[in-house]
Amino acid sequence: MFCVDCGEEKPIFREGSCVECYLKRHQFTTGPPFIDIPACAHCGSLKYKSLWTTDTLETIVKRNVKQLFSISNELENITIEVVCTEEQERFSCNITISGNVEGIPISESNHVFVRLKPHSCDMCSKQFGGYHEAILQIRPHEKKIPKDELFKIRQFVEALIVSMKQQGHRNLFIADVGDEHGGIDFYLSDKQASATIIRKVQERFGGVLTTSSKNIGMKDGIQLYRVTYLLRLFPYRQGDLLEINKHYYYILSLSHHSIHLFNLTTGEKRSIPPKELELAKIIEGKDQIRDMIFISQTEKDIQVMDPKSYRVFMVKKLFPFTYETENIRVVYIDENAVFLFPCEKQK
Repeated sequence: MFCVDCGEEKPIFREGSCVECYLKRHQFTTGPPFIDIPACAHCGSLKYKSLWTTDTLETIVKRNVKQLFSISNELENITIEVVCTEEQERFSCNITISGNVEGIPISESNHVFVRLKPHSCDMCSKQFGGYHEAILQIRPHEKKIPKDELFKIRQFVEALIVSMKQQGHRNLFIADVGDEHGGIDFYLSDKQASATIIRKVQERFGGVLTTSSKNIGMKDGIQLYRVTYLLRLFPYRQGDLLEINKHYYYILSLSHHSIHLFNLTTGEKRSIPPKELELAKIIEGKDQIRDMIFISQTEKDIQVMDPKSYRVFMVKKLFPFTYETENIRVVYIDENAVFLFPCEKQK
């Protein structure tokens, strides 16, 4: 049969036309010249319908193509590819829509300009308004928490929040931070995530945790509560020296249920519950850990000299190997007790 368009004798595809002529006469996809997408001016989130998201611009454009473009019902097994390049105050996006008509592959290119309209997303609006669902209170046992430890705690919490946001907790942010009563307070936006964070802080820094809640009203018929987590740190810290029943220990680490100790006399490690340290005597660790000059050694002992007083000490080896170093760190407790520092790998 002859094609009504080109006049050639070919198999007729549809409407009296061969497949080549039919495809030339039909456009299977059309779309608008411009697409406007709301974008948060503060965090860069993009909005599709009623949802703010951190998805890429290409992903949001693809969703808009599915909604705004007219795609022929003849086209089957549709795929959409989007490539955008930034121009002045807008993006130029090439849209490639592919599929097949009765098994014949079809691919059409469209071009749209995407304009990002500045808005403030729901999370940024809450953050600037001081919205918070939970308060994390980190408090000392008695005196103020040292500044260096407060800095470590703040770094730890902030790193956790960054990690959790990367894992999909978009609603999580710090509304405020304050130094209170010798400790630090974190005002967080999500109470479920806050429960996870405070327990990780407890596992890292130790302490006793208590929880309380306060009714702050109703929304959509649901009671709303603000949760306060109070973590009161132990009076001792990682790196402190303790005297327990005339034995000296170094705190390797601590958690909410265990204190991990190193026996400075035997070199043994042990873990005990916090309540067993109620009678322990705390010896400040920083001033007691000193660098001493290596002199000589035997199989069981090592001889060191204090570079300030020039006093010479025989120290029992806690590790069965030969030391090859000029300086050795030791724990200096009193006139008669000097121990090798347990956390140094000295050879």
